Amino acid sequence: MVGFFKKELSSVEKKALHLQIEEFKDEIVPLIAVMSTIEFLAKKYDIHYLLNQKFLNPYPKDLALRSVIQEGK
Repeated sequence: MVGFFKKELSSVEKKALHLQIEEFKDEIVPLIAVMSTIEFLAKKYDIHYLLNQKFLNPYPKDLALRSVIQEGK
């Protein structure tokens, strides 16, 4: 998905997105954080292909699971 932004993102945005992906990989942030960022960028840069993907919005918003960040894992 990140490849769809390679021409649009500034270097600061690229670094922030890659850092967030690394934090997900290291189990620091939940997947929803990364997906929300990707959805935000898809809207910002009007990337219709990504906006139409079910992966970004698999469920109606009212059925979404609530993310709970546990203290001190």
